[in-house]
This record gives sequence, structure tokens and C-alpha cells, in this order.
Amino acid sequence: MSLLDRERKCADIRRARPDDAVARAADALVDEKRALEFFTGIVETTRDAKITQMAAEFVEEEAEHVNLVHRLLRKYPEPAEDWAEDPDPPNTVE
Repeated sequence: MSLLDRERKCADIRRARPDDAVARAADALVDEKRALEFFTGIVETTRDAKITQMAAEFVEEEAEHVNLVHRLLRKYPEPAEDWAEDPDPPNTVE
């Protein structure tokens, strides 16, 4: 994903409803964990020192992303089921 795509995704999350934002963060966590596993596998199996070094750098970066998403999910837990209910609906003249 390009940097521009990531920025657009973040902007979409900021505009999303609370339940959508939490779901998107949970999806992001799955993606980041998958990337972490991928690069960890490369580190553990490759024989080329340069590739191992590059993959190790990506492991560190992806681990930071996983931790960031975990922190965000703890900071912004799922909203209550009734978060969108309006206890004071608008008065209209009929």
C-alpha cells in the first residue's frame, strides 16, 4: 500500500462512524500481524545476509504497527450498542 493510500485510509477512518472505525482498526491489526509473520518467516528462512537484514528491519517496523493498533484499540474501545440512539429526537411540526 502506498503512502497516499495509507493517508486516505486514515482520513476515511477519522470520518467513519465509531463502530466502523473500530472494525477498520481490527482489520488493520490482522493485516499488520500478517505482514509481521511474513517478514519474520523471511528472517528465519533466508540465507542471504542482506535480505535477512532488510527483512529484520521490516519486522521491527511491522511490530511497531501491531503495537500502535493495539494501543489505539485500547484507547478507543468499541462503542456501546446504543451509541447512535438519540435520546432527544428533533421536534417537527406536522
